[in-house]
Amino acid sequence: MHYRGVIVFMFLLRFLILDGQVKISGNLYDRETGRPISDATIQVDKHTALFFISDSTGNFQLTVPGLPCTLVIRHLSYEPLVYAVKDYQDYPLELYLTASENTLEEIFFAAPQNNARDNELRRVSLRSEAIDRLTSGFGEADIIRTLQSMPGIQKSSEINAALNVRGTGHGNNRIRLDGQDLHNSYHLMGIAPMFNPDILESITLHKSGFHPRSGNALSSFLNVETRKPDLYDNNFSASLSNLSGGIHYEGPLVSGKMSLLAAARYSYFDLVKTIYDNLHSGSENFKTLPGYRLHDIFLRLHFLPGKEWQGDLTVFHTEDRFNYERESLVLQTDWKNRLYSFNLTRSTDPFSHIKIHSGLSAYNFSGKYNPAFDILRQNDLLSWENEIEYGYFGEKGVSWQAGAFSSVRFYYLNSQEQVLDRTIRSAENVEYSFYSGIYGNLRFPINSWMELEKGIRLSYYRHIENYFRMAPRIQLNARQGNMAMNISYDRTYHYAHLISPLGFNMPADLWYPAGGNIAPQHADQYALHLSYDPGVLKANFGIFYKNMENLGELAPGAELISFQPADALINGSGEAYGIETGIHAELEDFRLDLYYTYSRSRRFFCQINDGAAFSPPYDLPHQVDINMTGDISTSWSWNLTWFWASGVVTTMPTGYAFLPHGGETLPYPLYTKLYNFRMPPSHRMDATLQYRVDRPAWNGRLSIGVYNLYHNSNPYFLYFTIGEEASGDIQVVPQKMAVFPFTPFLNLKIQWR
Repeated sequence: MHYRGVIVFMFLLRFLILDGQVKISGNLYDRETGRPISDATIQVDKHTALFFISDSTGNFQLTVPGLPCTLVIRHLSYEPLVYAVKDYQDYPLELYLTASENTLEEIFFAAPQNNARDNELRRVSLRSEAIDRLTSGFGEADIIRTLQSMPGIQKSSEINAALNVRGTGHGNNRIRLDGQDLHNSYHLMGIAPMFNPDILESITLHKSGFHPRSGNALSSFLNVETRKPDLYDNNFSASLSNLSGGIHYEGPLVSGKMSLLAAARYSYFDLVKTIYDNLHSGSENFKTLPGYRLHDIFLRLHFLPGKEWQGDLTVFHTEDRFNYERESLVLQTDWKNRLYSFNLTRSTDPFSHIKIHSGLSAYNFSGKYNPAFDILRQNDLLSWENEIEYGYFGEKGVSWQAGAFSSVRFYYLNSQEQVLDRTIRSAENVEYSFYSGIYGNLRFPINSWMELEKGIRLSYYRHIENYFRMAPRIQLNARQGNMAMNISYDRTYHYAHLISPLGFNMPADLWYPAGGNIAPQHADQYALHLSYDPGVLKANFGIFYKNMENLGELAPGAELISFQPADALINGSGEAYGIETGIHAELEDFRLDLYYTYSRSRRFFCQINDGAAFSPPYDLPHQVDINMTGDISTSWSWNLTWFWASGVVTTMPTGYAFLPHGGETLPYPLYTKLYNFRMPPSHRMDATLQYRVDRPAWNGRLSIGVYNLYHNSNPYFLYFTIGEEASGDIQVVPQKMAVFPFTPFLNLKIQWR
């Protein structure tokens, strides 16, 4: 009969534990418009573990230990509200927030956690308000170029807007838009921003301390979240810059239940080319400009299928076309990215959630080179991804998440060489891969100033062979006063290789699945981050070490086009280590950001340079970035940026052999070593002046500025010319190719509401 006593005791204990607990519910509204406010955080004062985030209808609910208590409510666009609940009262509460006079000030408030883990050297986060102020690139908000100015992210060349994070290449990252992978998402040499700024809500780049939901990449994870369209009001905007023009609309389809965001962008460089060619076609030494065209279309449907559910459907399509004709050379390339992402979220109570994701990504590239000796290339990648996650946030800082995932990928490569429409050589590859697994993550406090987070990712991968892999992650976060510390260890696996024949991101880059003699890549990273934040001045310091195995490289002498990837790739190992620092000074009308990175990267391949260690193109020992921003008045502001970076490592000929060709003798380059030359350092200053106007029915922003203010000729690449001296000796002369000198830019955006 003892079990009956136990049951009675547990029944009574349950009521003793719950005694005094009160459930509080309410709704948040805009004081001026009466519109519900979503994504606001409601926290119980003195109980940091008790919080809730209002849903799309402004509703919130949470359980407190007892009354009286104080609710602290925060939102990026509203003044904080402190509301005292003194006694039992009728629920739901109706609370009204006042719009903030300065919505540009960022307020970061998240789930209960030790914020030592939010060190900017470990994780870079930007919200829509900060993105809207960016003027990197040519006056447009370019998130990739902005991230390149952060510590640990190397600039590999003047106009190569790729993410080279902590000594690894851009093919070692994973970029996700609304939870779905994007493949080769860069535009031509990074000249145009990767995404239309009008669609962005937030971006987060993780460099270490990875959550176990992040996988299938070696180096970093970039999560891009687009904006949820407004459920109640209509908004229109139009923008114009040196490179492109765009339009944007968002508003309700069913008020309070369903809304749509639609945006489109189009570059008109092809129009500039036509005008230039018509004006100069009759002049001496006329050379036509290359033709380039870009357009993208974005749609996001947001809907509320039930009180506890939120759903989103994202559609993204982007297409680039590049044509170059000069003398006998003709280059025609087209590449497209298409993405479909479906996300469903259920919040059953203030402490738990369920997230469901399913999506499809497609990348297509086709190219044709030279009309006399045609080389045709087609490269397709299709992936279908699914994921489900359950998360729980406890009342005392304990939280955990568990999830499952799967991915199916289809790879297609077709290359042909033709002479007078006769195929003389061809290669076709069709490959499939399957990737799935589970993960779990647990975070819990050790004491009042320290917490531990542990996670694991178990994966199964199939291509030619079966691979079972375990990727553990652990981090320790501590904070005492103004000092904070984060220590982390991460193991990551990458089941695809990006083949970059040209050494920098271009649409001809080819993804190829690991398997067989091309082993999956993996890395172990150790990182320590420290921060000191007394108020006006903030300092960050970090060190990292990364050991990498089964890295992929093109074998020496491998063909760039019309090759068998499985035979052209070779495996090796590598390491990267470095120091990252950041200093921030913020006054009332002025902010200074100063970053310095010391980073080294080494590779070891038996087939390259006789096995000796060499530096890859993204080994840039030193990089300095300075960003200054100030307010002239409530309408005018200015921004000044400057960087200095070590030169990029490349391969240069060590000599020339003169061989007969037809009726003459021509020089042919001789290569004895790869990655044997470091180009000169790069440095550049950009300046921007911005004017903002805000009216009841509309607001506008005008950005004018200069790219490369003091006209520095940063080397994009080096090449050699052969000349004959007066003595008859042959002289090899190095030449520097620079792009974009002193270039004024303008960007105008107007929004109606």
